[in-house]
Amino acid sequence: MVHHSTLTSKTFGEIFTLDGKDLVDCLQNSPASASMFCGYAKAFVEMMQKPTGLTVHGQQLVAADSCCRHTRQYQELYPDPKTRLANISIVHDALGPDIQTMSESTCSFRSGGLAHMLKDLDRGGLQPENIIMLLQNAIPELHPDVGTHALLEQLFERDRAVSSCVSLLALVYDDYNLFVKPQMLAPVEVTTPGQWKHLRELVTWV
Repeated sequence: MVHHSTLTSKTFGEIFTLDGKDLVDCLQNSPASASMFCGYAKAFVEMMQKPTGLTVHGQQLVAADSCCRHTRQYQELYPDPKTRLANISIVHDALGPDIQTMSESTCSFRSGGLAHMLKDLDRGGLQPENIIMLLQNAIPELHPDVGTHALLEQLFERDRAVSSCVSLLALVYDDYNLFVKPQMLAPVEVTTPGQWKHLRELVTWV
């Protein structure tokens, strides 16, 4: 990548360190480089928080390579043929059970999509243990194997999308425990019953 900042090594070695001030000096005059660095750092931190079974060093190596390749700047320089729109094909209802052979986590897309899922929820209520599978059935983009997030290798974005959908459904169907369950696993404050009441009033008003 061509930019206006230049790194100059002071010593010879296999590994070079870069302190905070030098990093800022390198990035402050190059918005594109700053954007790439922030995107890489965010993805790296998120990937390191997920258990992989590798040693810490091994996980760092895998995460560093993967996150570098997923930055927008890298993809512009080295486009992946799989991410070209002409090569992307989301599985349709016609394939049905055929895609179940792809992995144990796959599921066939049901005709009717989201509307069909909401009708099922209206009849049977919200069942937390099945909600993610229902979303994958109803919204092809969220499918873990053949959805657009998977094809474009944007698994973190898929996780965020699934989390948003689950939270919204929990609000609509008044399931406080489902809404706060992810919050209990992270170092954040849990939504209080009073806050939940206000959110529910907003949903009812809408």
